[in-house]
Amino acid sequence: MELLELTKTLIRDGISCPKYLYLYKHCHNYWHTVPSRAQRLQEGLEAKTFARKMFKGGVEVPLDVPMDVRLRLTTALVNRGATVFGGAFESDGITVVTDILKRQRGKTELYEVKSAGEIKGSYYNDLAIQLHVMSGCGIRIDSAYLVHMNKEYVRHGNLDCRELFTLVNLTGEARRKTRYISNRIRELRLILQGGMPEIGIGEHCGELDECEFYRYCWADVPEDSVFTLRDKGANKYELYRSGIRKLSQIPVELLGDRQKMQVSLHASRGEYIQVENLRKFIRSLWYPLYFLDFETMSGPIPLFDGTSPHQRIPFQYSLHGIVREGAEPSHHEYLAEPDQDPRAGLLESLLSALPDGACVLSYNKSSEIQVLKGLGFDFPKHKKRVARINASMRDLMDPFKNRDYYHWKMMGGLSLKSILPALVDDLSYSGLKIADGMAAADAYQRMRRAGPEELSQIRRDLLDYCKIDSLALLRIWEKLKKIADSGTNRPIDMKNDVG
Repeated sequence: MELLELTKTLIRDGISCPKYLYLYKHCHNYWHTVPSRAQRLQEGLEAKTFARKMFKGGVEVPLDVPMDVRLRLTTALVNRGATVFGGAFESDGITVVTDILKRQRGKTELYEVKSAGEIKGSYYNDLAIQLHVMSGCGIRIDSAYLVHMNKEYVRHGNLDCRELFTLVNLTGEARRKTRYISNRIRELRLILQGGMPEIGIGEHCGELDECEFYRYCWADVPEDSVFTLRDKGANKYELYRSGIRKLSQIPVELLGDRQKMQVSLHASRGEYIQVENLRKFIRSLWYPLYFLDFETMSGPIPLFDGTSPHQRIPFQYSLHGIVREGAEPSHHEYLAEPDQDPRAGLLESLLSALPDGACVLSYNKSSEIQVLKGLGFDFPKHKKRVARINASMRDLMDPFKNRDYYHWKMMGGLSLKSILPALVDDLSYSGLKIADGMAAADAYQRMRRAGPEELSQIRRDLLDYCKIDSLALLRIWEKLKKIADSGTNRPIDMKNDVG
C-alpha cells in the first residue's frame, strides 16, 4: 500500500480535524490564505533564528533546496556528529524538520522552538511526532526540550539569548505520547484513502486558530446563523448539530436572557434602550472630552531596550477632542517613524495634545490603560501624568456590555466594528486598505523595508485607519447622547416575544 506523505504540521492539524487533512491533501483548490498564519510563521522563524545562537558551531541545512537534498545533507551532518539547525528526517512516509538537533558526548538532544510565551497542549504532539520519525531513522533522542519565549525577560542592550528563552525538558511526556501518535497516524492514513470525512462544524474549528478551509466548511452557514449567538444559555454547536441553523429556529426555553434579547430583536429588527442608564453614563463624562485609540505591535523578539517578548508597543494614536459642549471637534494624531523606538515620541506627542484633567473615552479601555501603564513605567518622569490620564479614562463599551443599548444589527457582538454600523450610517471601515489592528501592525513593520513611494502610501493608509477608530468613538458617543437627551425606554418582553 502506497504511503501518503505527511509532515509534522499536517499530522498535528489532522489530529485536531481529520477533514482539514483530507481537504489539504485532495482538495487544495478550496484553500484560502490566512494572514494570521503567515504572521505566526514569520514569528516562529524569528524565534528559531535567535534560539540557535545559544548553540555554537551549529550547521544550518538550507531551506531553499529540494527536500531530497536536505535529507542527504542532514544525514551527512548527523553522521559527523554536528549540531544541526533545520535538519530534515523522513521515515514511514513522514517528513519532519527539526529546529535544533544537538549531538554531544554520545547523547542526542532535540529542541523544538516556539515563539509563544507558554507551553500549549499541541506542543507535546509536535515533539512526539518528531520522536516517532527519529526512531524510524534509527536515531534515539535522549532528551527532548521545548524552547519558548521568557516573558519576564527585559532587553538591555544586546539580546541575551540564554535569558530570552526558557528551556523545558519534556522528554517523558513526549515519549509517552509516541504510541498515541503512531495510532493516530494510522487512522489518518485510512481516512485519506477513503472519502471525505463526514465531520461537521464543531468546537474543533477553533483549535486551528484560523482555518484555511473555513470558507468551504462554512459556506452554507446563513448570515443569521446560531453561530452569531452570544452570552450564556444555548450552546451554538449543540444547536447546529441538532439541525437548528438560524436564530429564528431556536426554541425560546433553551435561551438565556441576553440570548432572548438578541433573538427577539433580530426577528423584529428592533432596538432595546434603557434611557436612564444611558443618561447616567453620559453624565459621568465631562469636558474637555477626548476620544483615544492606539495602534500597537508585538512580537517574540523585543526590539527596544526596556521591552519584553510579546509586549505591546504603541506606534500610533488618533485623538479626537471636544473642549466644550457645542464646540467643533479637533483631531490630533501621531505615527512613529519606522526606524526608531516609537514610545518616547508617541508619549510626548500625546501629553502635548491631551489637556491635563480631560475626560478620555476609549473602547474597551483596559487595552488603552495597559498601553499607558507601560509607557508610564518606561518613562518614570511622566508616570504621574499617565496615571491621571488612566484615572480619567471611561469606557464607551460599558453601555453595550451592560445592554443599556442593543440594536439587532450588532448580532450579539461587542466589537467596535459590530457597534458602528448599527448606530452610524455615514461612517464605515469599508474601502480602507488597512481594516484591522493586525493589518495595521503588519503595515508598520513593512514600513521598515519599504522604499520612499511605498512608505508614503503605507503612512497614509495607517493614518486613515486609526483616524476612523477615534472618529467612530466620537460619532457613537454623539448618537448615545442624542438618545439619552431625547429618547425613551424601549423595553422588550423577553418571555413572549421570541420564536
